[in-house]
Amino acid sequence: ATSQAGASRLPSPSPHLILPGLQGQSPEVQRRREGDALYFECPYTAQTEGWQTKFWCFQKDGRCQEVVSTYSEHEKKSKDGRIKIEDKATNKTVFISMTDLKAEDSGTYFCAIYPSYNQYMPLRVVTLNVFKGEYLHPTQSKALSGSNIIPSPALPLVPHS
Repeated sequence: ATSQAGASRLPSPSPHLILPGLQGQSPEVQRRREGDALYFECPYTAQTEGWQTKFWCFQKDGRCQEVVSTYSEHEKKSKDGRIKIEDKATNKTVFISMTDLKAEDSGTYFCAIYPSYNQYMPLRVVTLNVFKGEYLHPTQSKALSGSNIIPSPALPLVPHS
């Protein structure tokens, strides 16, 4: 009951509000070490038009903080060049890459389309946890770069003698 009462006091919709569709999804969690990359695919439905803008959003206060956006076969990069979005209309998929990850990149992200005024339609949600790699031996750090096998920081790797 309290959530419904709270919902009635929400401010009127703005282009930066995310839709209730996002709240029902529990985000998948991706863990990466600093310096690694995240590659993320967001399929969209046949009803989605290629010209509709696709967004990669950082979720802040329940809203979309736009990181990068694109439409119809275009590719865009963030100002620092580390984050790229590409819309492959033939595959009906938006491809996201985040490279040279930093601990401050941690947070919840989602890809979305913007089919009409005042609403984002979330496609896929991910919580990104970027941790510092101080538990890894330097030579092992290079060997594991780009790998999907991520050692837990709670279990330090011990180099073999």
